[in-house]
Amino acid sequence: MTIKITGTTVINDSRELENISDVDQFVRAPTITSPTEGSTTDSGLSPVIVGTGYDQFFSSDSRDYREFQVDLATGDFSSPIRTNQVDADSWAVDPLLDPDTEHKIRIRDVSVRGAVSEFSEVVTFTTANIFVDEPTVSVEGGPSDVPEEPQITTSAFSVTGDTDTHESTDWEVVRTSDSVVVFSSTGDTSNLTSITVTTPLDVSEEYEFRARHNGATFGASSFGSTTATTAAVFYAPTTLGESGKGGFYMGTICAAGTCYYLIVAPNSSGCACCDWKTSNTSTSGTSDLCDGFDNTYNSLTNSSHPAGGTCRRLKNSRCSMTMAAGMESVIRFHPGRTSIPITTGRRRSSIPLTRVASSSTLATSATTATTRHFRTEFARSAGSLFNLFTYLLKDLLINYGTVY
Repeated sequence: MTIKITGTTVINDSRELENISDVDQFVRAPTITSPTEGSTTDSGLSPVIVGTGYDQFFSSDSRDYREFQVDLATGDFSSPIRTNQVDADSWAVDPLLDPDTEHKIRIRDVSVRGAVSEFSEVVTFTTANIFVDEPTVSVEGGPSDVPEEPQITTSAFSVTGDTDTHESTDWEVVRTSDSVVVFSSTGDTSNLTSITVTTPLDVSEEYEFRARHNGATFGASSFGSTTATTAAVFYAPTTLGESGKGGFYMGTICAAGTCYYLIVAPNSSGCACCDWKTSNTSTSGTSDLCDGFDNTYNSLTNSSHPAGGTCRRLKNSRCSMTMAAGMESVIRFHPGRTSIPITTGRRRSSIPLTRVASSSTLATSATTATTRHFRTEFARSAGSLFNLFTYLLKDLLINYGTVY
């Protein structure tokens, strides 16, 4: 055992040893307990190196990290093939080692005060010729038209030299421009050979899609991967009523130099198929050209107007109309908001929906160019919404000409 002494040390015949300092930094070398000398690993190509616990001479010191080094049996540790520093007694070697190959390992501890132990005795072992095979990975839309939330798929689980149970899969999506992991699902026991990316990706961006299989006995495979680029545009509907993005395409609105897709979809809760009105009669109090409480909530929140009552209850929740600019961002219209301004080529204006005339049509006072704005107190029934927004879009087209 080597004793490290720091500070100023004076040794002579009369005073012997004085000015010895920092003796509380002494750290004993750990011992490797697994794998054992001359053994062959039985846990695949990522053997777990285990050592005895941290052992300092004085309790005032603690471990900062343990250094693990792995080299080929023919190496001298000057350039270890695997190395790691972690505050733990054990480490599963990563990346995987080569099969049927002799390796040697050593470990040492470093204290928070900077004291470094001696290395442990070197242990030599051989990796088995049994391992989980690296999966083949593919991604939806690859190599150059990957959608916003693609599905990643791997080949079937397999093992070389033995059999094993497919316990889980590790999934990753890495942006290649800066090596940032934008999506991951580690130890996933539900999505073993395919998964849908739930983090929206960026347009025209290159990503690496990675996956590895984990066996119950032989551990993890190497990561399989494929590199692909996302589409320049994720969503480009052309037909009214076309489904997509969780709803139905109702047209394109251009405002302030930016164009938006208008998507109509039912909300996640509440009335899913409400009539505007239960009878085909006029509604008192809804003829005012000025939008406000009396001709919306006050007149429409009763048993004769199921949709109005639903929108009143959803005043502070997300309504069922969205507009997305190039599908990169989503603007949600909220019930209770006084108006939604739309900037057209002519003027900044708005459109009020002010009167319910029947259960199938919506009468509106949108006949002047000075008071026009969208109200969002509308039925969340897909059929009713389709009729409603077809009417609105035709009106905008006639009066403004900026809806396609």
